[in-house]
Amino acid sequence: MYPTEKSKNKTHYGLFECPYCKKHFKAIISNVKKGDTRSCGCYIKTLPIHPNYKHGLTKSKIYKTWRSLSDRCYNKNNPNYKNYGGRGITVCDEWRNDFMNFYDWSIANGYTATPKGIRNSIQIDRIENDGNYEPSNCRWATCIINSQNTRLIMPTNKSGYRGVRKYRRRWRVVIGMNRKYYELGTYSTAEEAAQAYNNFVIKNKTHHPLNIIKSKDTWKS
Repeated sequence: MYPTEKSKNKTHYGLFECPYCKKHFKAIISNVKKGDTRSCGCYIKTLPIHPNYKHGLTKSKIYKTWRSLSDRCYNKNNPNYKNYGGRGITVCDEWRNDFMNFYDWSIANGYTATPKGIRNSIQIDRIENDGNYEPSNCRWATCIINSQNTRLIMPTNKSGYRGVRKYRRRWRVVIGMNRKYYELGTYSTAEEAAQAYNNFVIKNKTHHPLNIIKSKDTWKS
């Protein structure tokens, strides 16, 4: 369709729901896909008068991180929405409504703007992977720690447990830490193997999430 009767260039428009005020608005589809259009305009209109915009940090990593939290939790057009907002993960009001609250917490909890190497650069990380973005559940962690804390189990893993895979007629346990892989042995059941994995995590105080092990009554070899 044409944006106006006099327009010479054909442009495809779509109807979208604003992730901030929930109103419906028309926008160029390609702009929404690229992320150039993220709302009906209600959010942008508040920026010039918002006190946060006096801090001079709009181009900083910490500010971009703060913006991305809300975007992936509330913007259904964000490619990562399904892994955050789609799972019910939210940003606490303290952070979502005031960048400086997020900034002050970050400075007091390990944020650094000068990372040493890509693998040692820091990212915002949720301690409990199903929890929300809030002070009690977040930390600034290195990429390595963040990857250890991932909730995902690879589709090729048929055991349903992190670090546990079928090996012949037994279950093999392997865990990665600090660029190394540790063989933790083989076990007759996937649940015994998962428990060995958990024991290693607890003993070494790593950042891997623990396996949630089924009741012994449901164990299968």
